[in-house]
Amino acid sequence: MLINRLNLALLLALTSTTTLAVTDNTYQHDVNLVYASSTDEFSDGSWDADYRYYFTPVSQDTVPYALSGFLAQSSNIRVGYNVSDHSDFYLIDGEYVFDSKWFIGLSYGVVDSDYQDTNNYGAKLGYYFNDNSAVYLKYSTDNTDLAYGTYYKGEIDVDSVGLGIRSFIPLESTAGVDLYADLSYSHRESSSTYNIDTQYRYTSNDTSLNLGARWFINKSWAVGASHTIQDEDDPSTIYTSYYWRITDFISAQTSISKFIDSDADDVFLALGINGRF
Repeated sequence: MLINRLNLALLLALTSTTTLAVTDNTYQHDVNLVYASSTDEFSDGSWDADYRYYFTPVSQDTVPYALSGFLAQSSNIRVGYNVSDHSDFYLIDGEYVFDSKWFIGLSYGVVDSDYQDTNNYGAKLGYYFNDNSAVYLKYSTDNTDLAYGTYYKGEIDVDSVGLGIRSFIPLESTAGVDLYADLSYSHRESSSTYNIDTQYRYTSNDTSLNLGARWFINKSWAVGASHTIQDEDDPSTIYTSYYWRITDFISAQTSISKFIDSDADDVFLALGINGRF
C-alpha cells in the first residue's frame, strides 16, 4: 500500500509540473529518488534513494546530464537505500581522485531480506587517461547467509576481480557516444544444510564480458544497447532514457529497457526525480 501511494505521488509530480526556462548551474549535491519496475507487475517494483556529494563543483552546461558526474573526474561520496516488498539494500561508496588523475574507490553494501543477509565489500583502482575516459581494476567479495525456517540453512561466498574501460566520444551533430567494456572473473563457493543432517557443497568459476554503448542525441535523450557474454546465456538489452529539466535545481528522469532474444515480454521502466544544487 505504501509503495502504491508513493507511485501515485511520483506520477503526479512528473505530470503536473510546468517546464520553465532553466540554467545549467554547477552543482556539488546530487539527490535521486527512483521507482523501477516492469510492465508485468508494475506495482511490485522497488524504490531507490541516493545522495552523492562532489568535493569540487560539477559542470553540466556542455555535457550530457547523465554523464556530468563521470566527466567531472571529481572526488565524491555517496549513500544509498533501496527498498522493495521483500528486501532492503543499504550502500555507501566513494571515490578519491588524485591530482595525477589516478583514482581509488571503496564500497560497502548490505542486503537484508526475508530469507537472506548479504554483505558486499568492493575496491577499485583506476586512471583517467584523458578528459573523457577511464580504465580501472576492481575487486569485490560477497558473503550471503540463507535461512528458510528450521529446515534449510546456506552460505554463499563470491570473490570477483575485473577490469574495465569507459570513454565518451563527443560528436559535432549530436552530443556524443558513451562506450564501455567490463571483463569480470568470479569464484563462488556454496554450502547448504537440509533437515539438519543433509549437507551439500558447490564450487563454480564464471567469466563474463559486458559491452555497452549509449548514443546521446542531445544532452537529455539517449538510446543504447548492451550485450553480456558469459558461460551460460548471453543476454542483450536495448533501452532509451530522458532527463527532463524542470527548474534550475530539479529534473525528472525516465528510462525504458527490454531484453532482446528472450522469451520474456516484460518492458522495464524507471521513473525518478533528481535534485542538483
